[in-house]
Amino acid sequence: MQVASETKRWKVVLGWVSYGLLVTVALAGGTLLGWAKDSPVILDLLNPLKESPEEVFGRNDITILMLGTDEDRAPGGRTVDREAARSDMIMVARLHFDKKKITGITIPRDTLAKVPGHSTRRINAFHSVGGADLAKEAVENLIGVKIDRVIVVNYRVFQDMVDLIGGLDIDVEKRLRYEDERGHLNIDLEPGLQHLDGEKAMGYVRYRRDSDFNRQERQRTFLVAFKEQATKANNLRKAPELVNKTNELTGYVFSDNELSTLMLFAKEVGTANIHLGMLPVYDAGNYDLAVELGKLKDTLEEFELIDP
Repeated sequence: MQVASETKRWKVVLGWVSYGLLVTVALAGGTLLGWAKDSPVILDLLNPLKESPEEVFGRNDITILMLGTDEDRAPGGRTVDREAARSDMIMVARLHFDKKKITGITIPRDTLAKVPGHSTRRINAFHSVGGADLAKEAVENLIGVKIDRVIVVNYRVFQDMVDLIGGLDIDVEKRLRYEDERGHLNIDLEPGLQHLDGEKAMGYVRYRRDSDFNRQERQRTFLVAFKEQATKANNLRKAPELVNKTNELTGYVFSDNELSTLMLFAKEVGTANIHLGMLPVYDAGNYDLAVELGKLKDTLEEFELIDP
C-alpha cells in the first residue's frame, strides 16, 4: 500500500495538535495588546515572565492522541452524541519541547486492534464503545506508546472557524459526490478552484469514497487554505474569537497557561522539525487493515514516538 510523501503531510500534524494555535500566533504583534482584555490566553501570551514548556508541563516532551470525530448516526438515523461517535481521524504526535520538534504518525481508521475485555475491531470503533479513555487504551495497546493527553477534535468547530474567517479558496482535485441520507451528509463538489463555506469545506475534508490516504491529503490542503485566509488583514480583528474556538476545538483539555505555552512552542517549530509518517499496515481482507509488526518498531523510532 502506497503512503503519500511525509514531506507533504507535515501540516496535518501541525494542524491537529496546534494549527489553530499557530494561526492565532501568526496574527500576533502590537494588535494583541488591544485584544488582551478579550482573551485570557492572549493576556498570558503577553506575560514577559512566561514559563517555558518544560516548566509548564514538567517534562521535555508530551505525547498526544488526536481523534477527529463528528456526529454519528445509529440505524434509522438517530443522532449519536459526539462523545460516542466513531473517530474518523486518529493521530499520535509527540511534542519535543527541548528540540522544538513535532513528530508522529497517523493511524488508518480501519486498522484492527484489540483491547482486553473487548473483541477485535477496527480501531475507530473503540471511541464509540468507551469514549476517549478506551480509544486511548486501544492506541496504546496497538503501538506500545504511552499517551499523555487526548484531544477529541470536533469537525463542526472547524466548520464554524471557516465561516468565521469568510470561507476558503480550495482547488478541488476531482469530482467529489457522496450522499448519506441517514447520516445527513451531502457532498457535491465539482473539480477546480472555488470558494467554499464551512459546510462545503467540511464535506471536502470528510469525503471518504477513495481512501484514508487521499483524505489526509485533502486535510492538508484544507489546513493550508485555512492559514492563508485566517492571516489576511481583514481577519486580524477576529483573533480573540479564533482563540476561543481553538480552546473549543481542543476540548478544553489544556489550561489557559498550557494553551498559550503550546502557541509559543508551535511558533518556534520550523518546517524542517515537523516529521509525520504512517503506521505500517497491510490489507487484512474484508476492507480491514492490520499492523505490519515487523516494521512497527522501526517506524516508531523513525518518527520519534519511541527513543532508539
